[in-house]
Amino acid sequence: MKTTARIHRLAIPLLALLAGLAVQATGASATDTWDVSISFSRALPVLRPDTPVPDDPGQVFYLQRSTNRNTIIYAAQFDADGNLDPRNPLSVYWRRFEEDGQAQSLTFEQRTFAFGVRVRPAAQPGEFIVRSRAAPRAQATLRQTGPFRAELVMDMDGAQISLTYAFVEAIDGLVPRVIEVRAFGRHENGAIANLIARPR
Repeated sequence: MKTTARIHRLAIPLLALLAGLAVQATGASATDTWDVSISFSRALPVLRPDTPVPDDPGQVFYLQRSTNRNTIIYAAQFDADGNLDPRNPLSVYWRRFEEDGQAQSLTFEQRTFAFGVRVRPAAQPGEFIVRSRAAPRAQATLRQTGPFRAELVMDMDGAQISLTYAFVEAIDGLVPRVIEVRAFGRHENGAIANLIARPR
């Protein structure tokens, strides 16, 4: 589907989130302007076949990068009854695939300025508003879908997109340069939404 002005408006919250992640993950300029397009597919694309697809307990989203195989995991946290933990409903950490695949906490700087999130209860029980520290104007909703199960969703023109993962393509160097940022999620109609953002 070709990009239209309407699609541009619908994609702004997700684009803001992706641009923020790209800035923090690669050092791209926050003032870059971006071209964005959205299309739909039946299958989830695999952009980094040399990297394991993470499947951590409670995982609702992950971020891969072209610069190395280390992956950022966003995982829901539950209490003993399988409900989202109101004190800490979402955990963010590394899965270090460049080493032994071990989990590793974010550094203070990564948590505070880059990949971390701010989470607060939503009006609906079992839901939390999630804002990226890298792009605080963009928000998603962490929603309980069953015992020990949750999803991270964004609204696009009244339709729900259940986010799956994002991928940042960059050229490494003293000042890394972002080539493309892509995000994928399942549309409520079952199709996979493919959002692509490229700096001009």
